[in-house]
Amino acid sequence: MRVLRITPLWDWRALDPPPMLRHPEESMGGHAAQALRTTLATAVAGVEQLVLAPRTPGAPRDAVVALGARVRGVGPAGVPGVHRRNTAWLAGVVVALPGERRAGWDLVHVHASGIVEPLWAALAARSVLRVPLVLTLHHSAQATYVAHSRRDAAVQVVTRAAERAAVRRAARTLTLTSRLARRLDGDGATEAVPDGVDVPGFAREAHERAGAALRARLGIPEDAPLALYAGRISREKGWPDAVALADGIEGLHVLLAGDGPEMDELRACRSERVHVAGAVEHDEVAAAMATASVLVLPSQFEELGSVLVEAMAAGLPSVAYDVGGVAEAVVPGTTGTLVPAGDLPALIAAVAETLADDTLRTQARTEGPRIATERFDQAAIGRRLAALYAELA
Repeated sequence: MRVLRITPLWDWRALDPPPMLRHPEESMGGHAAQALRTTLATAVAGVEQLVLAPRTPGAPRDAVVALGARVRGVGPAGVPGVHRRNTAWLAGVVVALPGERRAGWDLVHVHASGIVEPLWAALAARSVLRVPLVLTLHHSAQATYVAHSRRDAAVQVVTRAAERAAVRRAARTLTLTSRLARRLDGDGATEAVPDGVDVPGFAREAHERAGAALRARLGIPEDAPLALYAGRISREKGWPDAVALADGIEGLHVLLAGDGPEMDELRACRSERVHVAGAVEHDEVAAAMATASVLVLPSQFEELGSVLVEAMAAGLPSVAYDVGGVAEAVVPGTTGTLVPAGDLPALIAAVAETLADDTLRTQARTEGPRIATERFDQAAIGRRLAALYAELA
């Protein structure tokens, strides 16, 4: 089985050895991590594949990801601005497609997430290659994304139309949640396939010794309660509400791990009990979860929230705004708590209650890894996708 995978986001840091990226933030985020994990899991299941990803300064043009899987950077590297970078990647994909027609791919799998460029790439790939199209929506322009301006809302009209067209042309559209699978418009065949996590591997990295070393490096007292935010530092992720926890709960320290366009604004908020780790490697996220008391996810919109699944695998309780499909990644009373979207006082109260609830913390520690394995095991999802590819091809 041979699959051409196309994604506008890719975690170049996972190469061995990792390249010296000039802009590591371009390789971060749930979409990038999941495109990588899907590639690795399906490669283990015997799928040969090539990934067309955006070129990034410092990353190789072509590299081996795993046995039978390669990644190729397309489009010019170092283009400033997210929208220009996406457009440059799309142009690179379009230029590459005619050559890939001769490669004999069995199908093409495109990863999209609420922006128009990967949807156009999906339509172009289906037209040029004339093989079955599998479309993954990491989140949806129709049912998940929340516009932040009039201009943004106008762009979303075009994106929603492209998403409907891509869903119609896809042999199968995969969503991270059953909620989205029910709500999509486009008359295509849909199926919920959630984010996968290497639960045993993540649990091994989330050990107390690594967590203690991280606390010492960042100057966090070893016995202080710690709330962890791990994600992109951008407005839609709600990081200011995570910072506000330090003022709302006496003695609580807050650690923010991630990078993004609002890092300067975040650094201006740093105080004695607010700690900024910046861009971190995957093992450092696990170390942070090993030493944290609670994970917080205050996103304005979210399709699933893979960081919630990682917290579950690490046995860490979470508190999140009940947006999008987040409810499918939290088991209330067992692995965490959901509060109404945007309700900061409720978020503060739920975090305080979690810190004081030994029963919930014990439940998360013992039941979280088991539930994560049952629902989100990366290897099982890889086998499921490989079987789907064979069926469609």
